[in-house]
Amino acid sequence: MNAVTGATIVDRRPISADDVASVLERYEVGRAVELPSSAGGTANTNCLITTNQGRFVLRRRNPKYAVPAYVAFDHQLMLHLARRDVPTPLAVCTRSGARWVIVGGDTYELYPYRPGRPHDRKSLTELRAAAAALARFHVAAASFPATPGKEWPRYDDPAQIRTGIEEMADDLVGAMAPNHLQYLHAQAALIERELPDAVYHALPKHVIHGDFHPANVTFTADGQVAGIWDMDWCTVQPRVRDVADGLIFFGGVRDGDVDSADIRKLTRTWLPDAERFAAFLETYADEISLTSEEIRLLPMFMRARWLHCRTIGRSKVPAEERTGFFLNGLIEPLTALDEMDTVRLFRTDTANPGGQPHEP
Repeated sequence: MNAVTGATIVDRRPISADDVASVLERYEVGRAVELPSSAGGTANTNCLITTNQGRFVLRRRNPKYAVPAYVAFDHQLMLHLARRDVPTPLAVCTRSGARWVIVGGDTYELYPYRPGRPHDRKSLTELRAAAAALARFHVAAASFPATPGKEWPRYDDPAQIRTGIEEMADDLVGAMAPNHLQYLHAQAALIERELPDAVYHALPKHVIHGDFHPANVTFTADGQVAGIWDMDWCTVQPRVRDVADGLIFFGGVRDGDVDSADIRKLTRTWLPDAERFAAFLETYADEISLTSEEIRLLPMFMRARWLHCRTIGRSKVPAEERTGFFLNGLIEPLTALDEMDTVRLFRTDTANPGGQPHEP
């Protein structure tokens, strides 16, 4: 399993008051006047801190994402996006002018606190706002000159999905009905056949967000996007991968909210919804026209993303819970996609061969 796109290194240490004090010594933001409070995260560790000069979010990067070249890439991208009015974070500079620090062997970033509230999963207004924000992110990111150092392999690799299923083979035989197990293997084979490397890499590519879900997007009181967070998965990949995320995580119907502090809630099951999918795609298409090939493959990207979420996410739960985590609501979104006329739904009048952003 690839070290980058495979299982996340588990680091459950909280950020202590002593950690905060040691980090703040490098900044000119005052001293902490309250104990840090958790701000979620299933990979990185985040906390809210209040100093005598304001409120901030302090992030300790998971070792998996703390490779110096990765950190530098992410901050160059954030600066590029900020200059184009994309509501992504821009880290506070240290006294020496750096945008991150290493304290006690850990990499920390400090961000100004930006007010915003969680996504209302029932709001079509917020769904459309998310789609518009993703399109603006893509327009801005397309001009980012991706610097060397963060060349990651493809996302949701069918080989990783296949390996994960094989690792659970014995448990799945005992836990799944035979027809469901056969269907799962058929889905993995379908993705392998329809999304080989040659097809994946031939699609329009630039830096994407890579983790576009409600736990990484906050909203204003009137339903507009206040912030797009977490640049860890921003690398050069097919842009349609982000659109698949938007449909799954914003367009899908769930029985509860997505929560970044709990991998079970972050990857809770969902069902496709034609009205919500159409609203997301139509709004995105106001800024960017997807190519006919992107539209054709969009359901396949959704299948790969969903299976990869559960395959890789199981590493974040105790060993005895992994099979249950993997299977809970796994099949239902896939069979619902089978029954949906995605060819008709995803074919829009805005598709074009080039798939370029619209002229302003």
